[in-house]
Amino acid sequence: MRLSQSMAEQLEFIHSLPVKERVVQYSSDYIYSSARDYAGMPGLVKISKPARVEHELYEIESRKNGFRTNYNQQS
Repeated sequence: MRLSQSMAEQLEFIHSLPVKERVVQYSSDYIYSSARDYAGMPGLVKISKPARVEHELYEIESRKNGFRTNYNQQS
């Protein structure tokens, strides 16, 4: 498993916790989550988003949602 894939899986797990606990409906709605940054919303803390990790997160979300679109068009 690649490092970027492992990091993306860990981030996806962390981002999904507030949803699983029914605190919010979408991970990006949780104000203390970096999921906001990955969704293109301003977060509370400036983070760096490694392109490979961001791509892996996109792939995870695509598989989870049951559809795929062109990643490059989303960037």
